[in-house]
Amino acid sequence: MPTLYSRFKRPPKVSIYFKNPSLTEQCHKNDCEIDVILKRYQQTGFLVNPLEKSTRTPMFGDFSDLVGYQEQQNRLCQVKEYFEALPSQIRLMFGNDVGNYLQAMNDPKQTDKLIELGLLKRAETGEQTPSNISPLSPSEKTPTGDFSANQNSTQKGEFSEGTVTPT
Repeated sequence: MPTLYSRFKRPPKVSIYFKNPSLTEQCHKNDCEIDVILKRYQQTGFLVNPLEKSTRTPMFGDFSDLVGYQEQQNRLCQVKEYFEALPSQIRLMFGNDVGNYLQAMNDPKQTDKLIELGLLKRAETGEQTPSNISPLSPSEKTPTGDFSANQNSTQKGEFSEGTVTPT
């Protein structure tokens, strides 16, 4: 018959004893406790010791001109919408991947091919520079024709016989 326990008759205490030594490294205890970290910061002004070799590489620079996270997300959504509005033959040339499309758009070696496909337009000034080449707006006519994908290309993000290889 099962034993009934109550407030006055409590169950026996059960404890577990491990015979093997613990695998937890206790030498890192002070690096993990928030009280010790804050006390060290108050004394030195650093969260980590700047003279100690670290696995992280510090990054210095003026990042005040960068746009915010929300604005970057909005830009990515606009690029994705524009890419999805392209004809399927052109999207296939980029492996149906927006990343390949962006890589090709930022590669100066592929500018002529992108202009030929109608994805970029050349300014009237004659010389080709990044400042006078701009992408077509979605309202402008996109090219039509035979755009067969070549899957034998080896260079990532480069055109080969009218295609961009997928990653």
